[in-house]
Amino acid sequence: IYRAIVRNGASCPSDTSSPASITIDPPSNAGTIFGSDTVCYGTNSGTLTLSGTVGSIIGWSSSSDFGVTWVPINDTTNVLNYSNLTQTTLYRASAQSGNCPANTSLPAEVIVLVPAPVSAGNDTTIISGQSALLHGMGTGSVFWAPAASLDDNTIFTPQATPSSTTTYLMTVLDGFGCSSSDAVTVTVIIPEFNGIVANFISPNGDGVNDTWEIPDLKNYPDA
Repeated sequence: IYRAIVRNGASCPSDTSSPASITIDPPSNAGTIFGSDTVCYGTNSGTLTLSGTVGSIIGWSSSSDFGVTWVPINDTTNVLNYSNLTQTTLYRASAQSGNCPANTSLPAEVIVLVPAPVSAGNDTTIISGQSALLHGMGTGSVFWAPAASLDDNTIFTPQATPSSTTTYLMTVLDGFGCSSSDAVTVTVIIPEFNGIVANFISPNGDGVNDTWEIPDLKNYPDA
């Protein structure tokens, strides 16, 4: 606080001015972000916490290109939530103390693991009563659903014997606890037999009734 004291001549009383003040704000400090993590692709959530801030938080920003560009986030609290990220993302916060220049924190990083490639194989078609070998591929622990019509739902190549058309979902859990899934459909054909069996044959080489056939017999491989 400053003031001036003035006197006009030796015999006049002095006079004191009204005070003027200079306020010193502490330097801005955005603080430190806690909560960096490594998460699974697409199915994730977490919280970032800003601590040690000097001044007011004026906002957050994020970058999905390793800091080349930053996108503002309209949040002025010290806690930021994220969810369902599909790519590695950096987060930072900015704070300002009074009229001092704003300060930006070092970024926190949420690393998103690339999903492991998996395949449940190609769709297939069987006749009712037959079985199909599923050809799953991937790395990690596997389980299939629904499991009722499979001989073992915890291997990559189970035998499927569905009674009706069924879509099987194969899920693979990797060493980081992240899961990847793929599906395959086994179409089941219910054969129809009309009960008509030809009772004549004329094997004379004219191309008419030269062979004896039972319609739809091909749908009954055990015949």
